[in-house]
Amino acid sequence: MMDISQSPFDRKAQRGHKRQAILSTASWLFNTKGPHATTLSDITEQLNLTKTSLYYYVRTKEELIYLCYLVTCEWLADLIDLERPKAENFFPDLFADYITSFHAARKQEVPHRAVLTEIAALESEHRADISARYTALFDAIHTHIESLVMAGKIRPLNTTATTHAYFSTLQWSVAWLGHLSDIELKRAPEHIHDIMLNGLATNHHSLPDFVRTRPVANVTSDDEPEDITRTKIIAFIRTGSSFFNRKGYPATSLDEIADAIDVTKGAFYYYIKNKEDLLVKCFERTLKLMKRSVEKANENGQNGLEKLYFAAARLFVYQNSDCGPLVRSGLLITLPMEKRRPLLDQFQAVSDQFGAFINEGITDGSVRAVNPFIAQELLIGTVMGSDAFADWGNVDDPVSAAKQYLDFILRGFSVPPSKTRKKQ
Repeated sequence: MMDISQSPFDRKAQRGHKRQAILSTASWLFNTKGPHATTLSDITEQLNLTKTSLYYYVRTKEELIYLCYLVTCEWLADLIDLERPKAENFFPDLFADYITSFHAARKQEVPHRAVLTEIAALESEHRADISARYTALFDAIHTHIESLVMAGKIRPLNTTATTHAYFSTLQWSVAWLGHLSDIELKRAPEHIHDIMLNGLATNHHSLPDFVRTRPVANVTSDDEPEDITRTKIIAFIRTGSSFFNRKGYPATSLDEIADAIDVTKGAFYYYIKNKEDLLVKCFERTLKLMKRSVEKANENGQNGLEKLYFAAARLFVYQNSDCGPLVRSGLLITLPMEKRRPLLDQFQAVSDQFGAFINEGITDGSVRAVNPFIAQELLIGTVMGSDAFADWGNVDDPVSAAKQYLDFILRGFSVPPSKTRKKQ
């Protein structure tokens, strides 16, 4: 007898397929255009639906964003449970599953999943639910890292810093996977597997301590001008960056930014045109400081690894000191394309400089022979999400915290062979 649930005439199954198509298309648009810029009309045009048909499944864009984020959280929870039985391979294999799904979605073999970029912009009830699920995902990975360290399956490291760094680079991956061809995407898991297990540094036991020197720790004195007008603008930008990172672009108002720095709205508009102008200025400052970090790394590093470490550590300190934060790169998708494109090009130029340090390190022997592009993006992803590290870990000493935070990407998860042999 035919299973009615498999029948093309089963209305419940048809509704389920349409709902999945809506959530998949919305997720794809949210990832490419951003939730703020995506309209319900964009979604209906992609699916050749009427708005009336769409409203049968969702009432508002807010509800649609929430449902897309809900599906992503459930999917990630399933992935974590699936990979949990594995030891050190848990981390690269979970990442590989994430990439494989991205590749399959691009080929329309599986649904798209929304990146969780604007949780803070959701309405209170939805925000509370997704935030709780996000925290549960974080806790699941953190608990698993702790258990693997205790069992000697991975080397000892700061579990909180490592969880946050890993989760940050996992989320960032959607920003660069689109640059890979189908062939490169298929090969990406093996490169990620190698980097996550073995790290970037050739010598796992002695990473440079120069990260504690003045050019890294003292990030405020030589990077910001003394001009009074510029100092006021920087106060607006730093406060704006903090609000945008914490609340998202749509939920941030200029009134609350003006209140936070105790100025009138009129004084604010004397320096800043509007909210979009402020966000652009936040990105311009972030890029300036990223370029400054690269320049300082070139001046102070003695080899490719030192330059790589120096630049990344300095950016972490920016993010978690009185000088920060830098605005999150994920907010770029809230800008119109004509303003987004030049900024994206500048971000890529900085990222490519990290790749140049990696190539230099491969040549001088301080960095292992890894895929430079994937390595640079993993490291950039780790750093760019570090502004939220204070929500999970201790950053009273940002320089020490930077060393703990960057540890997993530089030295990997695997127990050094010498220690493995001693246990045997």
